[in-house]
Amino acid sequence: MRRSRAEPAMKTGGRSPPLLPPSPPLPINRNNLEASARLRLLLPPPPPPLPFSPLARRRLAATRIGAAPRPQQISPPPRAERPRRPHHHWCGMAEVAAGAGQLIGVAVATLLAAIFLAAALLGSRRRRRRAPLAGKPAALGGCGVADGEGCGGDGRTDVIVVGAGVAGSALAYTLGKDGRRVHVIERDLTEPDRIVGELLQPGGYLKLIELGLEDCVQEIDAQRVLGYALFKDGKDTKLSYPLEKFHSDVAGRSFHNGRFIQRMRQKAASLPNVQLDQGTVTSLVEEDGTVKGVKYKTKSGEELKAYAPLTIVCDGCFSNLRRALCSPKVDVPSCFVGLVLENCQLPHANHGHVVLANPSPILFYPISSTEVRCLVDVPGQKVPSIANGEMAKYLKTVVAPQIPPEIYDSFIAAIDKGSIRTMPNRSMPAAPHPTPGALLMGDAFNMRHPLTGGGMTVALSDIVVLRNLLKPLRNLHDASALCKYLESFYTLRKPVASTINTLAGALYKVFSASPDQARNEMRQACFDYLSLGGVFSNGPIALLSGLNPRPLSLVAHFFAVAIYGVGRLMLPLPSPKRMWIGSACGIIFPIIKAEGVRQMFFPATVPAYYRAPRPMDVHLEQGTVTSLLEEGGTVKGVQYKTKSGEELKAYAPLTIVCDGCFSNLRRVLCSPKVDVPSCFVGLVLENCQLPHPNHGHVILANPSPILCYPISSTEIRCLVDIPGQKVPSMATGEMAKYLKTVVAPQIPPELHDSFIAAIDKGSIRTMPNRSMPAAPLPTPGALLMGDAFNMRHPLTGGGMTVAFSDIVVLRNLLKPLGNLHDASSLCKYLESFYTLRKPVASTINTLAGALYKVFCASTDQAKNEMREACFDYLSLGGVFSNGPIALLSGLNPRPLSLVAHFFAVAIYGVGRLMLPVPSPKRMWIGARLVSGACGIIFPIIKAEGVRQMFFPATVPAYYRAPPPMDCWKQKKEQKNRVCFGIELFPSNV
Repeated sequence: MRRSRAEPAMKTGGRSPPLLPPSPPLPINRNNLEASARLRLLLPPPPPPLPFSPLARRRLAATRIGAAPRPQQISPPPRAERPRRPHHHWCGMAEVAAGAGQLIGVAVATLLAAIFLAAALLGSRRRRRRAPLAGKPAALGGCGVADGEGCGGDGRTDVIVVGAGVAGSALAYTLGKDGRRVHVIERDLTEPDRIVGELLQPGGYLKLIELGLEDCVQEIDAQRVLGYALFKDGKDTKLSYPLEKFHSDVAGRSFHNGRFIQRMRQKAASLPNVQLDQGTVTSLVEEDGTVKGVKYKTKSGEELKAYAPLTIVCDGCFSNLRRALCSPKVDVPSCFVGLVLENCQLPHANHGHVVLANPSPILFYPISSTEVRCLVDVPGQKVPSIANGEMAKYLKTVVAPQIPPEIYDSFIAAIDKGSIRTMPNRSMPAAPHPTPGALLMGDAFNMRHPLTGGGMTVALSDIVVLRNLLKPLRNLHDASALCKYLESFYTLRKPVASTINTLAGALYKVFSASPDQARNEMRQACFDYLSLGGVFSNGPIALLSGLNPRPLSLVAHFFAVAIYGVGRLMLPLPSPKRMWIGSACGIIFPIIKAEGVRQMFFPATVPAYYRAPRPMDVHLEQGTVTSLLEEGGTVKGVQYKTKSGEELKAYAPLTIVCDGCFSNLRRVLCSPKVDVPSCFVGLVLENCQLPHPNHGHVILANPSPILCYPISSTEIRCLVDIPGQKVPSMATGEMAKYLKTVVAPQIPPELHDSFIAAIDKGSIRTMPNRSMPAAPLPTPGALLMGDAFNMRHPLTGGGMTVAFSDIVVLRNLLKPLGNLHDASSLCKYLESFYTLRKPVASTINTLAGALYKVFCASTDQAKNEMREACFDYLSLGGVFSNGPIALLSGLNPRPLSLVAHFFAVAIYGVGRLMLPVPSPKRMWIGARLVSGACGIIFPIIKAEGVRQMFFPATVPAYYRAPPPMDCWKQKKEQKNRVCFGIELFPSNV
């Protein structure tokens, strides 16, 4: 919270992007909460997972598989072995009761519980039907945008993305979905027309699923790609992707690059917190070595500036901004000449085709149902002229004779049509200059030869890495700390990116013809090695496809090809000349050196690998909160008085009240029905030993229990329960007399002397034991937690367990929220907190209240029988004690288990009364015992809420989804403009 001496309306603080664990990232979401609920409520497990990443499995399950199969019913647990009974005066009765009364008791208890729950649930439904319908939640609020600035706490955008190509669009959607306010500036929003970026490998498709963008390859006539076919000297071999362990939808995709990019732009612009503008970024705005934003020129020629704490440059291979952010060592080994072949069939359907031609490879792959892309590689930076016809002649005389005959005619027709385009193939290893406030990504940062089609796979993999790094950060405004933290990005991306980069460079050199006999032998060896099939082809194709991008696997297969080639040369007889020819180190080692040996093979040894996000700032201040600050029914903050007596106000979008059992604020936020059944009298016993070390001790004394437990190595806390709200006076000596005459004779003899000494010392304290079921009044801007919200009798010591469990539930609910400023939507969403906490909290609360009533002495014979039955039941050991103690300890807080054990105790007590011979009096006491048991537990369950406690999944609030991000608003009314078929709001930057 922020202090303010001013009186007027609330001042909004800094916005709060989603907070997730840094490493490893844990997708925080409803599935985790539902899994926890399944565990606690004995619900069936979810369907079995698919064999790829968790997020990809969830995406595919929702979009491809359809309805999940019906889960199998959980089989009941095996019956525990019969425990050994203690030998005491109840031994004979316990034997018979455990044999006959136990089974009958469980059955009768289950029947009674089912009848009660059904009646309570029916009544709840009737009341709900009679209740008036609640109004719809208020519309989501937004915040103004002016002068090119977003609506963060400091009036700025969170992230500026330069470029809306594959990397820029995917990054904008990913960060926007995580709650960041993203401003994308793209030079040209019309559909691009490129001859590369048209083949997405299966590994890239898995990353696309992980980012939630898999639907971008739909409705663009994308073609499934299942592998490659290699052609050389009239021979061919087919290499299929190793997709056996993946879902049937996983495969490569080939498409028109422009259609794919437009789909991703539409997806990004569909988020209300992503702003997409057309303009040319001319330079970065720097201040003291920190990038503060960008300067750009709009389509109309107006020069504007945009500011954000983080600028990510994704403006492609022709980037004019990379020189300030990296050391660009761009190499252009060759150029692609691109054509589109129409109405032809490739020799191997749904496969990319690589022709090992002379002088360099030729690629073919489908980009629609009627078109095939042909890319002819021409070594060097110069290509034959298209204008004077040299290019057409080159293609017809040099290239055409080397392509498969099935597509020859279409190839010639494409040349005659004249739709020939060229593009240089650039290669540039990643050599970043870490700069506060800026980051490079995509082809602006790292390029490799496009022969293997790995560019989009690397870009999407980098986005996943960056997303996971940014998730735990609440804000991005500390530029130097953020820059230091994001150095880990360059290390974490290396194994995947470097493997694909190295493979692309090495494979291009191997596949190109050469006057060097050694290179030609390596080329032939590679073709023959891949033609062997099995592990010889599956390993390299898994590397190429991005399904298994492991550096060691790449090196192993590369040198396996080299050794295979050497082996061929050594046959039938080795010679010095043949031994000299077998050298391949000159191809791969320079590429690995440029990528970085340590980062590629040993990333865990790089210090940046272990960068952790800076801890969140927590401000702790001493003061007494006197009231909540409300405005229009929404809590805006608190008014408090400091230790010096100064009255101040603090503002925040969410105020959580945890001020304990004596809270003076709870009346505004809940319906407090506080009951005080008893008081605790506390003493500290010194220098004594408990009868059972490391155990809490509960004495079923008269009139109510006494607790003893160690609080240090030399001290024992003793809590004497006194029924009612009044206790004997300490001032007059009545308390000391009561403790010595009534309590002392009932405690274990090992503690008697220390107990008397503590009384004589006079360190006696009292505290009322309060009980209050949770009855919240959902209030925008505020939430109750801890003892201010929910209390139970402290006999079982479950208060802190409930509080910590509530914190875990609330943390998981708040994680996906980008900010907390929309109070009404946040309040509606957090109603699920009250439902998700119920199974654990209500079980512990009910056990505490019921156990206190059972453990107290009474003049009613039926209640005393219940008390004695409870003691004997727990004394049986085994399942009879393990179940109740698991409930009490919070290890198994399941409501149904609580009800079953409670009524098992009641029926056990009835069974004892019926032995050796039942009589009308005993039957009457037994009936009153069961009735009394119902009278103990049912009112507590009713107060906790039957439906929320036993059937939380039937409560609508259980399924509350996080509210969508607040919309970008304009201060002035302007007309929407339409770009690539979607509406965009123009920026006032």
